[in-house]
Amino acid sequence: MKFGYALFARFGLFARKTEAGPDMFDMRLERTRTREARREAQPMLFKTRLSPLAA
Repeated sequence: MKFGYALFARFGLFARKTEAGPDMFDMRLERTRTREARREAQPMLFKTRLSPLAA
């Protein structure tokens, strides 16, 4: 039985879990939300006009 525990310990199966870091998906969603909020808050500097041929 000691051999089995030693083998499992070698593979790290009984190791203490480290504290989980921030969720990468949630961080990506938050960056997207802030980017969209900044884009909506900024006035349009250049307004595009339709060409007479397109109308």
